[in-house]
Amino acid sequence: MCLFVCSAYAQKEVRVSGYVKDSRTSETLPGAVIYSKGPKQTSSASNGYGFFSFRIPKGKNTLICTFPGYTQTESTFSVSSDTIFDFLLSPLSVSIKE
Repeated sequence: MCLFVCSAYAQKEVRVSGYVKDSRTSETLPGAVIYSKGPKQTSSASNGYGFFSFRIPKGKNTLICTFPGYTQTESTFSVSSDTIFDFLLSPLSVSIKE
């Protein structure tokens, strides 16, 4: 019985995975935090290669990616199956006034 319930629940989720990269250099960003907004909040951090992977509910989702020194990025999209999605983050601009 538990096998059937667990299997049915798993079918309501999909895996989203990808890389977090610098938008200018395409270098990967290890340690970036990716999390979902909504009723079922999930989060992950990119590994040493800038790769992340976690499960989210099927349907419309909003993912947010943050990394120190970069602009936070938010993306909303619908998923019905396992999806590859890369985040391209822009470095923050810093102005120094003399």
